[in-house]
Amino acid sequence: MTDQQAPGGTLPEPDSNPAPSAEAPAETLAAPSPAAPAPAVAPSGWVVPPPPPPVAPPPGAWVMPAAQVTRGPVTGLAKLGALVLLVFGVLWGLGGVLLIVVGGAIRDQFDFTQNLGLTYDVGNVLTGVLLAVGIVILVIALGEILTAIFAWRGNGLARVVGIVYGLLFGLGSLSIAARSTSADVAGSAAGALFMAVFAVGYLYTVVVFMFRWRRRA
Repeated sequence: MTDQQAPGGTLPEPDSNPAPSAEAPAETLAAPSPAAPAPAVAPSGWVVPPPPPPVAPPPGAWVMPAAQVTRGPVTGLAKLGALVLLVFGVLWGLGGVLLIVVGGAIRDQFDFTQNLGLTYDVGNVLTGVLLAVGIVILVIALGEILTAIFAWRGNGLARVVGIVYGLLFGLGSLSIAARSTSADVAGSAAGALFMAVFAVGYLYTVVVFMFRWRRRA
């Protein structure tokens, strides 16, 4: 007997799924690769170029720091300076009104021809100059009053105008006070004291408007 039987008289069944042969091609054993992405297409039309990168300053170069704006409230010292401008503006305004009233009364009531021996035209010129000076003083006083009001509220332009007012009238008052003190005239001491008060007030306003304008926020 050429064929050997397994115990029990049955033969082993052959395997229904035979192993792949070694000669099978490599393409059938490898997994399929994913599809490659399509190349990006450049957008059509005009494209805004990107901004150039910032250029760093060379080493050792001085760079101006960014301005720091302080928007805190106006200091009490600055408000006091605005109050000084307001009071002085009112006083100057009253002086201007007084010159206008006096100039008009002199022109209407005073006879320059009989009292001073002047012609009528010369009298009109003198009273006209007096009226003009009064009007100019009144306009300047009104500007000072408005400057004081807006400076109290923290307006930057009013601050600058207030500094200009303080420098002009402060130095002018100081000069008049110095001349009045050196002059040997009755009443010069009172006039010098009066102008010294104006000088101190105006110069105080200049200092606080320049260096103590706002509190730091």
